[in-house]
Amino acid sequence: MNGLAYIAILLVFVACSKNSEVVKTFEEGEFRKIEFKDAFEVVFHTSEDFRIVATGSERFIEGLEASFHGDSVAIDNKVKAAWLRPESNKVRLDIYGDSLLQIKASESCTIATLDTLYSADLLLIVGSKLNIADLKLNCAVFGYYNVFPCSGVMTFSGKADQLNIWNDALMEVDASELTAKRALVENRSGALCKVKVLDELSYSILNRGDIFLSGNTDKIILLEDSGEGELIITP
Repeated sequence: MNGLAYIAILLVFVACSKNSEVVKTFEEGEFRKIEFKDAFEVVFHTSEDFRIVATGSERFIEGLEASFHGDSVAIDNKVKAAWLRPESNKVRLDIYGDSLLQIKASESCTIATLDTLYSADLLLIVGSKLNIADLKLNCAVFGYYNVFPCSGVMTFSGKADQLNIWNDALMEVDASELTAKRALVENRSGALCKVKVLDELSYSILNRGDIFLSGNTDKIILLEDSGEGELIITP
C-alpha cells in the first residue's frame, strides 16, 4: 500500500469516527430561562432535576457550549457547517427542568414537549427564518412572539388563564387545543392564528392573516383592524 492510499484510508477512518453519535450532559444547577443560539432539535421534559442532554455526531457535540449565568443558560455550537445535509449535523437537546420563565430560539429550531410544561409565567420567543414548535402547556400566563422575518408553525395545547400572542411575518399559530380563559392576540402575520377562549378576547388584525376563534366567549374586544384578515368565529 503506497503512502497516499494509507493517508486516504486514515482520513476516511477519522471522518467516520467523528460522525459517530455521542452524548454530552450539562448539569450546573437550576435555570429558568434558556436560549438556543444555533439550530437544534429540542425536546422538553418536566423534571425536578435540571440538566441538558445533547446527542449528535461527535464533531458537532465537541463544539457545543452551554453558558450559565444566574438563572439563564445559552446553548451554542461553535462548529458551523451549514453546507452539510441536515441529518448529518443535527443535534438533539433533551431539556429537563420545571417552572421555566422564558424559552428563546434565536436560530431555526424544532421545539416539542414530551409531557406538560408547568409555569406561572412562560414566554416563548422565536427568530430566524423557520421555527416549528409543538408545546403542551399548563400556565397561569403564557406568551409568545416571533421576530421578523420568521415563518413556520407554532402549535400549543393544554390550558392557560391568560394567553398572549404577538404574531408576525409569515408564522402560523394553532392554539385551538389550548383552552384560555382570557387572550390577547395581535396578528401581524400573513398566516392564520387559531385560539380557544372562554371568557374574553382582545384582538388586533394588522395583515392578511385571519384569526379563528372558538370557545364560545361572549366578550370580544377589537383593538385595531388595519389589515385584510378577519375574525372568524367557529363552533
